[in-house]
Amino acid sequence: MMKKLIIASIIIALLVIIGYGIFNQEEKTSNEKESREMKDILITIDGKDYNFELENNETTKKLLELLPLKMDMEELNGNEYYYYMDSSLPAKDVNPGNIKTGDVYLYNDNCLVIFYKDFKTSYRYTKIGHIDDLILDEMDSIEVNIEE
Repeated sequence: MMKKLIIASIIIALLVIIGYGIFNQEEKTSNEKESREMKDILITIDGKDYNFELENNETTKKLLELLPLKMDMEELNGNEYYYYMDSSLPAKDVNPGNIKTGDVYLYNDNCLVIFYKDFKTSYRYTKIGHIDDLILDEMDSIEVNIEE
């Protein structure tokens, strides 16, 4: 009788542990999905509107608090436009390896960068988002407006 009670208790404890693990995995999966979801906003570059998909991270949350933004971005290296902001944003720099046309990154903690050509990089950035169907030529500067 005592052995059956001990075995039953062990089985119940295992079922509780397994159930808790499954619940936590579902919650973790839901949180991971939510953290990957992006928010779309409007970005206007030299009078042309584009869809701007933002990453869901602390950097973009702080960037959204600064909107609307109007910037004159300068050209650099034949592949990017940059703008040094007055405010610093939280940064988690990583080396993306490959930059794609339309990628938007934060360099250091206050330099917003829009890339208009694909290339490989060894620099470290924090991902802000991506501008869909971006077509830009190399000019001295561009006027950029970002708003929700």
